Amino acid sequence: MSKEFKFVIWWIKRDLRLEDNITLSQALSQSEFVLPLYVFEKSIAMSPDYSKFHLNAISEALIYLKRKLESLNSSIWIQDAELEDALEQVNSVLPLEAVFSSEETGSSFTYERDKRVKSYLKSKGLQWRESPTNGVIRGLKDRQYRSKLWNSRIYMNPLPTPDSVPVPENVFHAAKLLPCLPQDKLVQRSRISNLEKVSEFAAKQRLDSFLNRRMKGYSGGLSSPNRAFHSGSRLSAHLAWGTVSLRQVVAAVEKRKLEIQSSDLKGQKYWLRSLNAFTSRLHWRDHFIQRLESEPESEFLCLNRAFEDLPFRSDEEKLQRWLAGTTGVPFVDACMRRLSTTGFLNFRMRAMVVSFACHSLHLSWKEIIYPLAKRFLDYEPGIHISQLQMQAGVVGINTLRVYNPDKQMADHDSDLKFTKA
Repeated sequence: MSKEFKFVIWWIKRDLRLEDNITLSQALSQSEFVLPLYVFEKSIAMSPDYSKFHLNAISEALIYLKRKLESLNSSIWIQDAELEDALEQVNSVLPLEAVFSSEETGSSFTYERDKRVKSYLKSKGLQWRESPTNGVIRGLKDRQYRSKLWNSRIYMNPLPTPDSVPVPENVFHAAKLLPCLPQDKLVQRSRISNLEKVSEFAAKQRLDSFLNRRMKGYSGGLSSPNRAFHSGSRLSAHLAWGTVSLRQVVAAVEKRKLEIQSSDLKGQKYWLRSLNAFTSRLHWRDHFIQRLESEPESEFLCLNRAFEDLPFRSDEEKLQRWLAGTTGVPFVDACMRRLSTTGFLNFRMRAMVVSFACHSLHLSWKEIIYPLAKRFLDYEPGIHISQLQMQAGVVGINTLRVYNPDKQMADHDSDLKFTKA
């Protein structure tokens, strides 16, 4: 059967994997040749919510993805450029017909990039095919249908890794095409050793260890900054950068539930309670990303506009001391120092440090939004912005939450193990 296209690009965004990749699957089904392309875009790298942590995660994931593609006798083209420039180079060698990519609910910086790319592709007569990569519904008009749509998309069998990704040979041998970034350059970008390892392989290891060993303590261990490093799923960075899909995680969770229910596993009810708590958080994850998808202006404006005139202090010294973990409040400082070195904090501690910044230091959530985003290895704009507004108390739906650092330390670090680390 003939295919719609001869040659297309798989533009890799936040879907750095081969298994259960809807975008790649559709590109392969509709074209004879597919060139995997990742571009380290200078305009994105210069945005105020981008950091070396994000560069590290992407580079690690690409090293593994490159190796996997080469095992399929395929290749990946990795460039330092703007996307339009990279596409121009490809098109000068071999006529390009379409670009396939995943849908992205990103910050205003990636959104503006996407609008620019859309205009460019239209001017060149190239098609752009986008595919969903999670449970976020683009163009959702009525939220009462979101749950039904989410279930129909997520509760499906994950797609297998493709047997092959055919790339036309002359693309890489053409003189006009700049060489791919060498392996050693990618390695140099991924040398922050104390961060969570981010790759498709690492994601599978994390998922397996969570469901079979660590997950029993999930529901009771999430609030502790010490225990959450072990009892938490630690999948947030993998979901954020797409080294595992939400559908893969849900399928694995459902399979594990059936295994536990049909076994005589000791402490069965605790395992199931943790699994149910984890599943609930997976639902909430897309709920918050959906909020940004539906209301992108929430990156700049309070969800409840009545709070736009809320007074705050623009104090650069306090902001920098908070970020550096030198405010003099021990538990807050310990959290910020840990975040700056590992790129990770558990949810309660994230809420506490934002509460402290907004309600004790009287800093605006608008002033901390990007500096804080840079420190999260698992930065997901929809979750980050929604949770930031919630803890700042500018949503107008939830009860105002003000966290007492001393109480949190007494409740979750009474032996000061975390605070003194």
